[in-house]
Amino acid sequence: MVAGSAAAAQAADESGWCPPTGPTIGNQVEADNSLLLRPGWVTLQMHVRPGAVPVTDVRVVSEAGGPGHARLWLPLVRKWTGCAANQRETLFRMRLNFGVQGAYHLPEKEGFGLYAFKTPAAPPKLAPNDWGTGICPIRATIVFRQPAALNVITAVEGAGGEPVADWLRALVPDRDYMVPSDEGNRVEFDCKIDKGQIVFYER
Repeated sequence: MVAGSAAAAQAADESGWCPPTGPTIGNQVEADNSLLLRPGWVTLQMHVRPGAVPVTDVRVVSEAGGPGHARLWLPLVRKWTGCAANQRETLFRMRLNFGVQGAYHLPEKEGFGLYAFKTPAAPPKLAPNDWGTGICPIRATIVFRQPAALNVITAVEGAGGEPVADWLRALVPDRDYMVPSDEGNRVEFDCKIDKGQIVFYER
């Protein structure tokens, strides 16, 4: 992994804006970095204030390709500082794309994993003699209202019925990690069926 820093002085544009800067990584990461084996992206949001002051409230707005991209970038971006010439206070968003050299196809859809939620309830229980066909992976689009109210499921891409739907409605997003969208976010939980139980791969 190549670490660096954007240290060059910046000038504000006509509106008085220039973006924050700080530690970053090089254009290429070593192939044995297990966090970046999957192509994907992460869109980060941060609160930027006028002057050379640290950014705050850095969280994930959208992501795909697993937790590695956000886990790599969040600690770095949380150390960023605003541009000295900046005169505007704003919520600044940036999207970072990651591909595997020679295979640059990115996921078509967003996909938050279990790591974006507070410890969920036990996995949904299948009915007796239910083989779980078509349940895994669990993919759905959800408007997150927890913990104040039940979540609203707007789309489910697979089987599972009410046990899975009830479990999705109860998921509590970790708002220190993510910023839920008012229009809903897509989730993607990799899993398998083992002896009549849903077992998740990732946490």
